[in-house]
Amino acid sequence: MANPLPFKTKTKGNHVAHDSAYANNNGFYIEIFPVHAAKKVATSSEDGDLDATSAVRFKAYLTQFDDQYSADFSPESVFGRMDAIQVYRGTTRNISLSWDVPSSNHEEAAENLKKCSRLMSYMYPVYQTLGEQNQSGKILTSPPLFRVKFANLITNTSGDAGGSIGGTAEEHGLLGTIQGFTYSPDLDSGFFTSLETGMKGDLLPQTISLSCEFSVIHDHALGFDSGGKKAQGTFPYGQKDSGPTQNFQSPGTNVNNSVADRKEQADNQRSLENN
Repeated sequence: MANPLPFKTKTKGNHVAHDSAYANNNGFYIEIFPVHAAKKVATSSEDGDLDATSAVRFKAYLTQFDDQYSADFSPESVFGRMDAIQVYRGTTRNISLSWDVPSSNHEEAAENLKKCSRLMSYMYPVYQTLGEQNQSGKILTSPPLFRVKFANLITNTSGDAGGSIGGTAEEHGLLGTIQGFTYSPDLDSGFFTSLETGMKGDLLPQTISLSCEFSVIHDHALGFDSGGKKAQGTFPYGQKDSGPTQNFQSPGTNVNNSVADRKEQADNQRSLENN
């Protein structure tokens, strides 16, 4: 049976197989790994075995990436002091991420919709029943926690390979919480209809827009020691930081001159100009 035409024929263009090859070769995937449900979820593979891999991967058609760092200070006013004492409470990191999930054909559209369905289900926690005799009673055991990985822009930089593009979200992803996902099918791109028998009215979006707000939980050392050395040399984007660079010096100046020497040179220059 030939693939049906899209429900709407106005498309944003075709995304063919070489896109997948490019993403594979360069590691350009957005990968989301559910820490809380990783050992609870299993999907059947083609050979009938159970695949315990529960991460969801999308080709990185990014539409937005914002990485915000915020230092939290609590002002404490005291008698006789003009300015409040700023008490440091901590530094937070929040990532806003949006991307498109396009489909080049019916089969890819069906697979992408399954990925989105699995991803949305991960927003719910893990429960444990109280016993076989009490199936209605449940206890929340694991809240939704995730590890997210995208190349070197979203990666855990601790360890030998943490800052590299390669690696999985389970191994090298940033740990954190996701406040929510926004699932938005692109109506201009249209829909495929399902090929499965008895699934009349089943629509598969050709392009899906996804977005999320990710709050990072730092599970490795950060900051500096008393000597000014970074706790993580490749934080946050996998680039080795060799320390502060020398200030720019104009040609003919001596970078080793002390402050007193430079002041004396300036005074001498002004004396020559006055004479």
